[in-house]
Amino acid sequence: MHLLWRQDRRPLPKLTQFIAHLQQGMADALTTTRASE
Repeated sequence: MHLLWRQDRRPLPKLTQFIAHLQQGMADALTTTRASE
């Protein structure tokens, strides 16, 4: 995750990428949970 912060030094795109990363992680977690049931 820290690689994202290091690559983009502009605060706004950095925040947008961070939120998108969190949303993607949550979506992956939900998919994994459903698949294991």
